[in-house]
Amino acid sequence: MNASITPQVSVVIPLYQGEQHIRGALESVAAQDLAPWEVIVVDDGSRDNGPAIARSVVAPFPITVVPRTNGGQGAARNTGFERASGDFVALLDQDDRWYPDHLRRLLAALEPADDAVAWVLSDFDEVDAEGRVRQPAVVASRGEVFPKDLDAAISQSVFALPSSSLFRRDAILAVGGFDERLRGYEDDDLFVRLLMAGKRHRYLPVATTAYHVHGENTSTSTVFLTSREIYARKLFAGFADDPRRAEAVRRRFRATSYHDYFTALAQGRRTRAREVAASLRAIERGRRVPMGDRFLRALLRSTRLTTLVLRMSRRLPRWLSPHWPSGFALHT
Repeated sequence: MNASITPQVSVVIPLYQGEQHIRGALESVAAQDLAPWEVIVVDDGSRDNGPAIARSVVAPFPITVVPRTNGGQGAARNTGFERASGDFVALLDQDDRWYPDHLRRLLAALEPADDAVAWVLSDFDEVDAEGRVRQPAVVASRGEVFPKDLDAAISQSVFALPSSSLFRRDAILAVGGFDERLRGYEDDDLFVRLLMAGKRHRYLPVATTAYHVHGENTSTSTVFLTSREIYARKLFAGFADDPRRAEAVRRRFRATSYHDYFTALAQGRRTRAREVAASLRAIERGRRVPMGDRFLRALLRSTRLTTLVLRMSRRLPRWLSPHWPSGFALHT
């Protein structure tokens, strides 16, 4: 049992088909050297034994399992925020783990009475299914810079892990929580809206969380592409009167889409490549696109033609080769 419990922190864990993981997640919360006041496990329509396992875990704090119809992680987290009684809410995904000093370190960074600091986040380690560290201190290893300003947050991925974040509950509720339409980009969307509301964040350059990397990749799903389109349109609408930032958003999703397209093409997944190209056209529909980009968009409609042009270009002198987007040659 923990010697110290803080009434300030509620923990929210979305649960969906997580019977293999939820006990470990809860035990990592119970092992904190500063325990939370409560844990709210939001059962997002699970059909396995995960909810029963969560109820069976013994901890020095109450564990409440809240059932709801399946709505995705964002919707589950919102349910947890609404049910939480603490001033601060810490998020933990069902398959991630906290190191014992996680809550103590993050709470100490938020305790000063500065309401403009709405959340704090830390670095994290990437681990495999057996819990072995594959990449220590991922944020530092990627050269990510925190805290981020609004320009950085809209022009690239925020790269903030929810499981390594602690929020002021009132700040989250004030901006409407997670956008429940998104099943991808929901984290970036929330952080951007907090920044747009004038809120700030702090960063701890120490890994306090073990982030579990799955074999599957949700960023390859059609649902994820739909979320990308919704998020991009939200950003365009938010910066309708700011052409510089709107163009930064367009460039970001152009680069991301090119990367995904060429990666899919290299893997022989032509249907996926066509889906990515269609998603990019949807994102840029109604927006001014430079002539060179318009030509490339037209080319990408045909995966066979794109492959043929690339093969031909490799036989040309370097100075005559088409100017492909960054990463093209690496992924084909």
